[in-house]
Amino acid sequence: MYSSRGSSSVGRMSPFQGEGRRFEPALPLQPVCALVAQRIEQFPSKEKVGGSIPPKGAIKMNDCIFCKIVNGDIPCYKVWEDEDFLAFLSINPPAEGLTLVRPKKHQPSYFAHVDNTVLSELIKRAKVVAEILDTKLEGVMRTKLVLEGLEVDHLHAKLYPMYKNREESFRYSKVKATPKDLEGTHLKLTS
Repeated sequence: MYSSRGSSSVGRMSPFQGEGRRFEPALPLQPVCALVAQRIEQFPSKEKVGGSIPPKGAIKMNDCIFCKIVNGDIPCYKVWEDEDFLAFLSINPPAEGLTLVRPKKHQPSYFAHVDNTVLSELIKRAKVVAEILDTKLEGVMRTKLVLEGLEVDHLHAKLYPMYKNREESFRYSKVKATPKDLEGTHLKLTS
């Protein structure tokens, strides 16, 4: 989508190539944004077509799997905890160490529907947990943070360890982890 002016090179240049080069969008942004907005309005919402995203407030705390984990009704592999937040290993990680950080108090899963203070506190806690993952798991170059909230209607951050030279860091298919796998990862992160 981006092109360089006055470049004699073939193909697109990286914005990191050529000191002082100026890059501009290939299309003017305002008409593109208006076009995108029009297209979005043409699609029915997921609630209308029976999609998997429940309407705001549809899931109650007593039905929420994350609330059941906080209450101790469902076990988890706890990585970190404080008074208001809990971090635990995902049982379906695409790579070792995928950790979920979530507030203990039930909040809607879509971050735009959450108070800014709660969201800010979630990011602070995710940073603490990311540092644990970065230092305790061998070969992690950094940890990716994702706020998707599509599977469980309870605000949470997913922390994906990004491993050096390991393909599983970048695939998105879920792999059911065995209890032995989770126990091993849990031991690495909590010792």
